[in-house]
Amino acid sequence: FAPVTWAEYEAVAAARDAGCRGVRVTFDRGTIELMAPSFFHEMTEDRFGILLLALAVECGRPLAGAGSTTFRREDLDRGLEPDRCYYVASAPRIAGRD
Repeated sequence: FAPVTWAEYEAVAAARDAGCRGVRVTFDRGTIELMAPSFFHEMTEDRFGILLLALAVECGRPLAGAGSTTFRREDLDRGLEPDRCYYVASAPRIAGRD
């Protein structure tokens, strides 16, 4: 397989945004991955979030959830769309940011 360029990744993400928001796109230095999460995947994601929250409360650690945020860094040649993402150690640093 030929590597995918940053411009091709952005074109795939834009096409997805125009018509199929349920598909997640990940790009890592020339490799692209498309995923359509299943019911089991979403259920597991939800349970993991509940477990992580309980652990943070029990351990007295800060926790900030950022949902399914899109992260794109052309300078690193990477882009990802996690199901959910969490800040633990750096939760205070991102508090109040957009």
